[in-house]
Amino acid sequence: MTVTAGAAPGATHTVLATRLGQVTVVQDDGTLTGLYFPRHWPRPDRTAFGPYADDGFEDVERQLGQYLAGDRAVFELPVRVKGIEFDRRVWDLISAVPFGQTTTYGDLARSLGAGIDPRDVGAAVGRNPLCIVIPCHRVIGSTGKLTGYAGGLDRKRALLEIEHARVLRGQIVANTLSRTAESARCHDDELRVSGACHALGMRSESNQFRNAYLYRMTGAALMGFVVGVILLAVGPIAVGVIAVILSGVFGTYGVMGIYRRRGLTDAEIDSQEKADRAAVDHIAENVHRNDF
Repeated sequence: MTVTAGAAPGATHTVLATRLGQVTVVQDDGTLTGLYFPRHWPRPDRTAFGPYADDGFEDVERQLGQYLAGDRAVFELPVRVKGIEFDRRVWDLISAVPFGQTTTYGDLARSLGAGIDPRDVGAAVGRNPLCIVIPCHRVIGSTGKLTGYAGGLDRKRALLEIEHARVLRGQIVANTLSRTAESARCHDDELRVSGACHALGMRSESNQFRNAYLYRMTGAALMGFVVGVILLAVGPIAVGVIAVILSGVFGTYGVMGIYRRRGLTDAEIDSQEKADRAAVDHIAENVHRNDF
């Protein structure tokens, strides 16, 4: 937020009740020009407040309430402040301090250039006419200690706690969403591994069954052939010939049927099994890598 200088000839003011006590709000034609706590120090010029008014402050009240409830991080209000150039440079720097973070008077002084005394920065911070909106509560001492605040140190501490709580809540939500997405991804990986293993197992089982059946059919065909030869030697030649032919036909038919029904060629099945194993190993390796 950039602040600009200007007077407030048509100013009006109201007093809002908040969780941190009453707050006096001053504006000029819908532009916010002042926000003060009770016993604000240094004392603002009350003659610049203008007459009291009940209406016209609804947006300020709504956004201020949202901020103090931890539901708003950025104010979207038009503002205009009156001050010397040095003060307005300090207020611009304060306005750039991110929500939930802090800076020090020394850091602000160094940002303004060489030779700036942090005590002069502190005096400019104290002259901020828009407490909370221009977040001077985010300026602390170099040791991390809370130092002077126009609304009192208790309010300064409360404002920082509100911001830190919102930031922490956002981090928790982000972490929860990240864990949920990670869990879904791991579940998907598990399904892929399970599916690949299942396919690999089914193909392997089919291959084993086909080989066992092939051995049995080959044995049966060989036995039929032997019986046919014996019949050729000791029995009717026609019967032996028929036995040999039938054993060959049925054995060949059985073997070819198994190939047609149960699978591919050995080379193709071996290739698929190798591809499946490689896929399972690849997925498992990725899952293991992501777990660590």
